[in-house]
Order: sequence, then C-alpha cells, then structure tokens
Amino acid sequence: MNKFTLLMLSLSVPQYAFANNFDYHTFEVRAATGTETVGGEVYLPLSQNSHVVTRFDSHLERDWDAAVGLGFNGPVNRRMDIYGQILGHHVKYTEAVALEELEDSVVYAEVNFGGRFWLSDRIEISGHYGRLMNDDDEKSAFIIGTRFHSTPKFSVGVDWKNYQVYDHQLAISVRFSYR
Repeated sequence: MNKFTLLMLSLSVPQYAFANNFDYHTFEVRAATGTETVGGEVYLPLSQNSHVVTRFDSHLERDWDAAVGLGFNGPVNRRMDIYGQILGHHVKYTEAVALEELEDSVVYAEVNFGGRFWLSDRIEISGHYGRLMNDDDEKSAFIIGTRFHSTPKFSVGVDWKNYQVYDHQLAISVRFSYR
C-alpha cells in the first residue's frame, strides 16, 4: 500500500515543479568596458538539470581567458533557479602582463554557485560567486547583472563582473536561444 500511495503522490505533483525557469540552450556575445574585452559564452544542456558551458574573452591582443566545464541547474520555486559550475580556465596574458607576471599563461580551476530570478515576465536578475584556483594562486570571481528578454529567443543584458583576469568590467551582452 505504501508504494501505491507514493506513486499516486508523485503523479499528482505538477510538472512545473521539476521544470527549469530559465532557458539553458543559449549563445551569448558580449563587449566589456574597463579593460575593453569582447567575448562569448555557450550553454549546451546535457539533461534537464545539467549543462556544458564554454566561455571565451579577449582583448584581441593575442590573449584570452578560455573556460570549459560542467554545471548543474534547477528550480528553487516558480521564479528562481540556482546553478553551479566546475570549469577549467586557460588564461594567456597579453605581452605587457606576461612580463609583469613572469609567465605567458596559467591554468585555473573554477567552482562557482549562483542564481537567476525573474523580477517580472521579461526582466531577470542574476549573479554568481566563485573561486579561481591553481597551485600558486586563488582568486575570487563574481558576476551581478540584469537582463531584458524582448522575446523568448532574444535578450539584452548588463553585467558587472570581476574575474580578476581582466579586473572590474561592465559588460553589455546579447543572448540568443537556439532551441
């Protein structure tokens, strides 16, 4: 009888209780002020609650911060999702920074956790905090931003971020849903 009751309860839970509130089939292009970079990001869902993320930013001076990794995402309630990621970064410095740092490039592991919240039907706020780590160094990383969704397939966002690779930045981005 207990198994039957459990089955009936699980079938009676609304489907939206397990659905994500945000689209994770996205491609983003951005430009940032402060240290003038351009970049992009792609999310590729593996399942309803996991994804692959790739990220690339550069001054376009033969430098980059490239990252790839795995993440999880899931709903907290009808208006909020939480997420976390584990990424590997390869940072290649500009020639000027490489002379200061005494190395051309460095590899970091990143662990971050964040959330996304609907303020209204078209306005989202988001943020995450993470740590970039390797054998010699450990740095904080954060992003706080807002995004306006003009259509289900297109949105425009503004983020304040500091990944300590390119210092503090104000980034403007466009995001496309490819689903």
